[in-house]
Amino acid sequence: MEIAAFFIIDHEYIAYEAQVMNLGGRYVYSAVIEKNGTYTISRQQNDKYIKNFFSVTNSRIRINNVSAIVGQNGVGKSTMLDIIRKSFIEKSAALPRASYFLLIENGEEEIFFISNSLKKLFYEDSGKISEMQKVDATLMQTIFYSPHVDFRFNPNFDEIDYFDISADNYLELDLEGISDRGKKSNGTAYSIKQELLFKNSVRQITFLASPLVTKKKVFNELFSFPTHGEAMLEFRDTVINDNPRNVPRGFLTPFNMVREKIESELNNYVKVRKSDKKGNIINQVEVNRYLLKRNILKYILSVTHRQMDVSNNYLSYSDFDFNAFKADFDRQNALEAFYSFFRNSFIDTVKGRENPINIKLIEALINKLYDVIDNITNLNSIEDNKIIVSSENAIDILELQKQLVFEISDYYNKQSKENSKDYTNINFLVQGIIYYFPAKKKLSSGENALLNFFSKLYDFLDLKLNVKTNSKKQIQTFILLLDEADLGFHPTWKKKFVKALVSTLPYFFEQYEQHPSLQLIFTTHDPLTLSDLPSSNIVYLLNDDGKVRIDDEDERNTFGANITDLLADSFFLSDGLIGDFAKDKIKGIITWLDNPDDKENSEYYKKIIELIDEPIAKRKLAEMFDEKMQSNLQLNIIEKQIAELNKKREELKK
Repeated sequence: MEIAAFFIIDHEYIAYEAQVMNLGGRYVYSAVIEKNGTYTISRQQNDKYIKNFFSVTNSRIRINNVSAIVGQNGVGKSTMLDIIRKSFIEKSAALPRASYFLLIENGEEEIFFISNSLKKLFYEDSGKISEMQKVDATLMQTIFYSPHVDFRFNPNFDEIDYFDISADNYLELDLEGISDRGKKSNGTAYSIKQELLFKNSVRQITFLASPLVTKKKVFNELFSFPTHGEAMLEFRDTVINDNPRNVPRGFLTPFNMVREKIESELNNYVKVRKSDKKGNIINQVEVNRYLLKRNILKYILSVTHRQMDVSNNYLSYSDFDFNAFKADFDRQNALEAFYSFFRNSFIDTVKGRENPINIKLIEALINKLYDVIDNITNLNSIEDNKIIVSSENAIDILELQKQLVFEISDYYNKQSKENSKDYTNINFLVQGIIYYFPAKKKLSSGENALLNFFSKLYDFLDLKLNVKTNSKKQIQTFILLLDEADLGFHPTWKKKFVKALVSTLPYFFEQYEQHPSLQLIFTTHDPLTLSDLPSSNIVYLLNDDGKVRIDDEDERNTFGANITDLLADSFFLSDGLIGDFAKDKIKGIITWLDNPDDKENSEYYKKIIELIDEPIAKRKLAEMFDEKMQSNLQLNIIEKQIAELNKKREELKK
């Protein structure tokens, strides 16, 4: 299924012309508003439609269509995407009010509709009028992405769109619970910039290390993804409530006992420290190893405690074998007591009595961390709360942490059957204890712009829409709404934009057993991407005296068209391709040249003419200059051009 067209009846603050917005499907649609206020749809074959035109991979996931909504700023491109996604999010009232209908093609001859305001919609075929059927909107789902941080916010709603992977939404998610996160070792808080860098860097390296990138050659064929090199892993505590109300009562005493044992060992680090005769510490690496290992235990305890204190689900359905725990506690070290706490904790689940957190996942992470820590010999690579490691080790550690984060986040679902009414999707995963950023390699803004889209999409699908965290399995079509996703791309990348999307996106969705199809709708004000789309797949928006309408007066040639021609189209540039500053300078030259009596500042205007790189304009202005000043500027320019050509010829001979 795919959205073939949509019609905006009314909008809260933008006036739209009563026109059908066709997206390049099998048919081109039009609508007639009847006297009684009903709408009748008719259609004709889209001669430019080619089935599976954008499905260019060998993936089982097909791309139904790719469409663009273009126009200058302020014409409502982003608003149109909001109108489309209103039908597919639970809190549609959070978006600006709008009345509309969407026309849905199912790949065959049938046509359906979705509307938030119309109960009936009619269809005319060969003079016969019939009532159209509505389609179940839950079979389709939008995923919205925008690189803009424009603080779009509705104070009346907490989470507007679960399927929102925009920079705005991720900014909120990345700063969620920031007050609960541990501070630096010196007691000061991390800056907002550092918090966001940690989160974004983890997403990027997780994506770059994923099977998508490492096993699918297409990613590196399209773009030269950077390698992150060495990585810094920073370990952070989580603030816990001194008077917890929801942690199972039987867990509290042993939890505090283990925490106190860890603190005791931390305070005894001086017993590990060794000095030479002058009092200089000679084993600081060993000391840092000792401190970091115990901090890791404390931080895992804290994040588990924090999650257990969210709700009182297990207050009456938990048990702790205190006798078994206490029997060996006094002779155990901190690590042994730590494991004993988790082994002797139990909750009642749908599977029976079991540990609240899978101990094997905790052991796997700690064993990996301890092994890496024990192999660090350089003092510059280890502190009591951070290490510098190879990217390979960082990736392994972050993957193990991700598995543990899933496990802790899923704590409350263990008493509910999957897909039951009590089973909830994991909207907010608990904060991990390990934060990452590249130790040496810094990415350019262009690399970040490219990676941010791919890494956010991968992060969303991997963390929030996988089988474990989300029970929605009936989706047949994902509609990716990309709001100026090419923002910040280098022009070379802008030309690759459509190819990159259609060549890679299907692989992101291969984890889903139902093999959903994809539809892509993106907005842009940059014509560089349009030469990859048929003209019938592009909606051109104009602001006509305060009313937004489709500019369909002249059919434009887009697919395979010369990008310079697209740039020169009056739709994008009403007064040519030259920058306004350069244009003013050239106008000043012409004004001066047109006045035969004004011969002052001739050297100034001569230098400006020599600066101009467009050859035709340059020679013409030089000709006019020579005529006025009786000079040889044009000849000098030609001689310079000849000299440059001779130089290039000699270089080619070598």
